[in-house]
Amino acid sequence: MKAGSAGLYLDESAVNPLVKWTKRDHFGEVAFLEGAAHSIYPTSVKAETPLDLIVVDRADFTNLAQSLGALQRDLELSLFARTAYARFTTMWLEIRNSEPSPLPMS
Repeated sequence: MKAGSAGLYLDESAVNPLVKWTKRDHFGEVAFLEGAAHSIYPTSVKAETPLDLIVVDRADFTNLAQSLGALQRDLELSLFARTAYARFTTMWLEIRNSEPSPLPMS
């Protein structure tokens, strides 16, 4: 992202973004790295302000990642972190949903 800001939302009705990106941040690479195994959680990226973006198609992205070792390592680390976060979120939701509701006090 060259300029502006964008947010990651769980759904269209969400008021606050889970993540906010600004100048020099990037997003969307996970879709290229994971391919069809991409996240099962539907999300939306919305522009918060006007954006100036650099858009890279899959073929160019793959060529860049393969030719730039440091970029490839950073992308792999980013994918690992996002995968770990997704697993943590799933476990937290499972625990939260399995806990019995507190009984009302009389």
